Amino acid sequence: MDGSHATAAEAARQRRAVQALRRAERRYRDLFANAPVMYTASRLTADGPVLSDCNRMFWSTLGYASRAEVVGRPLVEFFAPASREAIFRDGGYAAALAGRLPTVERQLLARDGRAIDVLVQA
Repeated sequence: MDGSHATAAEAARQRRAVQALRRAERRYRDLFANAPVMYTASRLTADGPVLSDCNRMFWSTLGYASRAEVVGRPLVEFFAPASREAIFRDGGYAAALAGRLPTVERQLLARDGRAIDVLVQA
């Protein structure tokens, strides 16, 4: 095989790999977005963890009308006061990132102030 055929074959292989990756990303996104349980993703900022993504089950259960209403807010805002204290007592965000936070019972705060019992697994 000469160089031009090898280059064309490699380009075709790369296109197929990119297409497969995009399909897998769409499947993952759909699983995350439509899961029957609450999922969140967060990022660490200088002020602490901030919600960077969540699924419909999270924002709708808490009484919000859209994902946009919750993304970008400090994660701690969604926890009831006793749960906030427990999070810090248990090592906080660092423990969760290190995999040292077991599945625990906590309370989230709905938009209207109601406490919602949940199991948190990091």
